[in-house]
Amino acid sequence: MILEDRIDNRTSANVRVFPTEDASGAEVALVVVRLAFAYARDGRLALASRPVRISDDPDGQGGILYPTDFQADKPGTDLGLVGHLEVPKRSVGEVVAGLRMGALYKGLRVTGPSHFELQQGRAKPSAPTPIVDPVPLVYALCLGGRTPQTIDPDARTASAENPVGRGFGAPSAWVGKPAPRLFPFGSTDGPAEHACFAPLPATWEPRASRAGTYDGTWARTRAPLAPLDRDARYGCWATTGLYSQTPLRGDEPIFIGGVHGASDLRLELPLHPVRISATVLGHEADLRTHLDGVLVDADRQVVELTWRAALRAPKKRQMIGRIRVETERDLSPEIADLRIEGHPEPGVQP
Repeated sequence: MILEDRIDNRTSANVRVFPTEDASGAEVALVVVRLAFAYARDGRLALASRPVRISDDPDGQGGILYPTDFQADKPGTDLGLVGHLEVPKRSVGEVVAGLRMGALYKGLRVTGPSHFELQQGRAKPSAPTPIVDPVPLVYALCLGGRTPQTIDPDARTASAENPVGRGFGAPSAWVGKPAPRLFPFGSTDGPAEHACFAPLPATWEPRASRAGTYDGTWARTRAPLAPLDRDARYGCWATTGLYSQTPLRGDEPIFIGGVHGASDLRLELPLHPVRISATVLGHEADLRTHLDGVLVDADRQVVELTWRAALRAPKKRQMIGRIRVETERDLSPEIADLRIEGHPEPGVQP
């Protein structure tokens, strides 16, 4: 039986259902709902379509562009932004970029190219040259990376927070090499290795420490299920400073500063609460859900919102009659009927 044949989707979102297991090892039907809005530079919104993903999409530089949705449970709400910072209209060596939604805020200093040089016997970044090309907002341009082979060719160590960055280990070994271009701004929340808005891979800290204990006891009594001590936040991908333990509603204004030029961009998303229910043996019941992810794609000018719910699967999947997805509020005609040039039509995945 194909679970997606049971979907009754009464929203403008994309919906997928996957068979999987929850933290206790019980079989569940995982329902993931993805609503997306394209945005214009003047803040106008239009309905868009984005796929539900069963694996991480890489950014091509060792990090993640889009995180997997294949997580049975995610507490709270993750906020993130991926893409490039545009070239400033005037020649500058540094731009301040910021992302805010509700009480969540993170700021970055984004610089032009520079390299490590010796300054008073210490390796420090040189003065940056002007930004002349779009800057990828990726962890490869943050502090981190691996100890250069010139230090220990046989035992290179890596930053647990960011193994793909620049400047990790003995800084003197980085003299002459490219320096980081993304730095924290106005915040002490998290290490400099996380000076980015993008999702964190599951193998990096602090997510890796939330995976649980994989030891002999786990191998004998629990494998292949997740460890009993796995932290519920293991599936949460937000970088430090952009996670809300209390779920966001979805209509909190989003402010994007510096990424699209000198002017800050304000997006006012509509309140669009999602209700997920399932009918099993003729009995319909609501499933627990909340907004658990908000991801801004600055290159495509799209905002993704994600909800999920887990239905404890009955012994026979044929007992599932319907999985209904609906919302209490329809989108306004100004959003539902608007088309923004350069963005996909509703129902068409980019």
